[in-house]
Amino acid sequence: INDIVTGTANSNDDLIIKIDGGHETLFVNFNRAKGINADVKGSIDKVVIIRQNSGADDSRWIAEMGHGEEWKSPYTFSNSGKHLVVKNCAIFYDSETDDSKSDTAKVLVYLEGLNDVECGNVPPPPQPPSSNVDNSECQTDYTWHDSGGISYDCYYYENTPNACEWFGHKFSYNGFTANDKCCVCQQ
Repeated sequence: INDIVTGTANSNDDLIIKIDGGHETLFVNFNRAKGINADVKGSIDKVVIIRQNSGADDSRWIAEMGHGEEWKSPYTFSNSGKHLVVKNCAIFYDSETDDSKSDTAKVLVYLEGLNDVECGNVPPPPQPPSSNVDNSECQTDYTWHDSGGISYDCYYYENTPNACEWFGHKFSYNGFTANDKCCVCQQ
């Protein structure tokens, strides 16, 4: 998204992929935490999948993928009998210091067993150029949620004012609270 703001994105760049057809709408994008996205604290330098149910429901983070990783939907997609697969084949950093160059991720989206595709020759994971985000000490566990249920995950704590202050030390699940699992609560 920073590439839109800086004008480095061109008409051939897919910045956000929208996937319709299941019981929800999915959005896939690469979170290169620089420029306008520099304050994003989770899923830095990852391809992320966000779920949006119908209507005005809140969007929800459902997966993140590093270089060479994939996500497979837990349900069959749009009555196809097949699972949706999103693969992050590779991440490419064009420039360490020049914000006028875009950083990209090669992503494949397909239905498993119907139109399987491969990434091809994938280079080894690159070292990300330095950004102004310090993620060296804390890694948010987006798979965790508190004892209130799956709606009360680290995404909730990141996006709900005062949630860490009021609830971060409560509602332990599997022995952990938001203060343990969500970087936003450790600040």
